[in-house]
Amino acid sequence: MKKVLVINTNHYDYTGIVSFIRNYCYAVNDNNLIIEYAAFEIHDQFRNELDELKLTYYEIPGKKRSPYKYYLTLNKILKNNYDVVHVHGNSSLMAIELFLARLHGIKKRIAHCHNTTCEHMMLNRILRPLFIFSCTDRLACSIDSGKWMYGNNSFVVMTNAIDLGKFSFNENKRYNIRKELNILENEIVLGHVGHFNEQKNHNFLVNIFAQFHKKHPHSKLLLVGGGVLENEIRTKVNDLQLTDSVIFLGKRNDIENIMCGMDCFVFPSKWEGLGIVLIEAQATGLPCCVSSKVPEEAQMTSAYYRIDLKNSVDDWFEVVDLTINNKHDRKELSTENSIEVEKRGYSIQLERKKLVNIYLQ
Repeated sequence: MKKVLVINTNHYDYTGIVSFIRNYCYAVNDNNLIIEYAAFEIHDQFRNELDELKLTYYEIPGKKRSPYKYYLTLNKILKNNYDVVHVHGNSSLMAIELFLARLHGIKKRIAHCHNTTCEHMMLNRILRPLFIFSCTDRLACSIDSGKWMYGNNSFVVMTNAIDLGKFSFNENKRYNIRKELNILENEIVLGHVGHFNEQKNHNFLVNIFAQFHKKHPHSKLLLVGGGVLENEIRTKVNDLQLTDSVIFLGKRNDIENIMCGMDCFVFPSKWEGLGIVLIEAQATGLPCCVSSKVPEEAQMTSAYYRIDLKNSVDDWFEVVDLTINNKHDRKELSTENSIEVEKRGYSIQLERKKLVNIYLQ
């Protein structure tokens, strides 16, 4: 029997990292493993979910707000005789959790990178030697992410796999979500899922939609997520007189339903480790217009258009417009895409076994 502690170094909210943890770890059914969780700022939705699933978790103080209490609490948790520690993050700052695990004699210390850059490059460089020294296993969500995080050191790509059955296109889901949001059948819906932060580039996205809306006045933009820049984007939408056409949905746990209600997924990120929402969008048969900053591995299908962020808003508008005009059979595209997604190793049923094997090695 092996005991595993999964640590999320970011807030436990609607993020790609949390999606990975939920998809991979919650449903592990192996009598040889006990998996526990440690995180800070756990969203109520996920706290309730952890309680309902009767999973053992530790809510620790925020690292930025109370660094001393954070490490003191984590140090206490690490005394619980773990065999494996799996640390999720985006930079060499994971060195702290990994080094603490090393001090506690935990033999398998897994680092897992989910991005291709970070917000604190100086600290990242300073802690890099300690980070490389402290981890025994190196995982990444993509090749680009692994190269950025580990350099010339070897690493294993652990795909951001999804439940393909859950994300298959369904006409009833489409009808119901559009009815809920008062979207008419003839209205074109562009969509985006992501935190309101610098990385996700909502400001540029709204500019694209403003241009699109001039040509297609019967169109809507769905924005799923929350974050520090949400109020700023709301103000921009108001200034552009698009309040009735841009729908802020907040944090949702029914992404698969919302995607069925969209007609095109627009994702102009400034950087990405991979972008799990892109895999989900393609599985639902959504055509995608995506920043070239997103790793090429995210492209599963032909209805996926990469555009340089150096290109103008007009250039992006033209691609989105052409995508909408190129009519797709959503059900057929979803079925074809799901087959390709599974071939590429993004089926959670298959990939979860890989992680279990890493824990048990």
